[in-house]
Amino acid sequence: MKKIFLCLVILIFTFHLYPQTDVDKILEEGKKAYMNGDYEKAIEFFNQAINLIRNKAELIEAHLSLALTYFTVNQIENCKKEIRRVFELNPNHSIDPDFYSPKFVLLFESVRKEFTKTPPKKVEPEKGEKPPDIGITKPAFFLEERFERESLKNLSFIENGKWKVEQGVLHFDGGDKLGDAVAFIPRNFSNFSVSVDTSRISGPYSSQGIIFRADSNFKNGYLFQIYTGRPGMFSIWKIVNGEFQALSHWENSNLVKVGFEKWNKIAVEARGEILALYINGTQVAKISDGTYRSGRIGLWTKGKAGGGGEVLFDNLLVKGE
Repeated sequence: MKKIFLCLVILIFTFHLYPQTDVDKILEEGKKAYMNGDYEKAIEFFNQAINLIRNKAELIEAHLSLALTYFTVNQIENCKKEIRRVFELNPNHSIDPDFYSPKFVLLFESVRKEFTKTPPKKVEPEKGEKPPDIGITKPAFFLEERFERESLKNLSFIENGKWKVEQGVLHFDGGDKLGDAVAFIPRNFSNFSVSVDTSRISGPYSSQGIIFRADSNFKNGYLFQIYTGRPGMFSIWKIVNGEFQALSHWENSNLVKVGFEKWNKIAVEARGEILALYINGTQVAKISDGTYRSGRIGLWTKGKAGGGGEVLFDNLLVKGE
């Protein structure tokens, strides 16, 4: 136990070499919870930190911290899942046996063997709930995209991976790219409603969402995202010159269908400075912010090196002016 705790302290310390205000605070809370024996709370904090980290090396260390915590409380299957996510980020990653307990090292190496033999399983998932009854009644712009044709003419992209239409859905594969990946409609909207089905089918990072009132480089605007790991969560961010500012920090929500191969329908309605956010047909937040009054609408996720993987989008519906 002492050796495991020492490993966790070392891992947490590495994050402070590159300060990230929100991440540092969350990781510090996770460390305190672990020290106090509140492992459930520590797991929650480490999961939140993983969803905020944008550096590959730090993301690997965060998953290791979470794996160690699960190992400490004998949640071996969850521990193995986090180790797999380490290998998805870096298949050649190794750990120092001088700092980790022999049992953890054995488990780590056994997962490595499983990982190299078993490719991710892809299953045709069910679609999400019907969208809420929102939207502009007489829109100047209307788009209903079901991705039934292999054409992406309605969208422009910030790649960081590969976007393509296949089997009736928009498919994103993060490959080994780093950073935000966005598929957006190349025109500006002021008042609008937008909804889309989304599902993650592989990769360690379990967050995707809708950007809106954004510029074409995604350096300014808003982001509504859901986290489909455990527990399910959502958040709303304002991006100012590339910096993310929380309008509504991560909140747990049982409306989010967690895990891979699960479809969630997310939606946004913006009228003036009022922003309403929905998950699977239920409003989860209503925020007043008038920083941005117009901009692009798009679908957001991350490249694999930034913690992403493979994500599906379908049934994109936009009504706007």
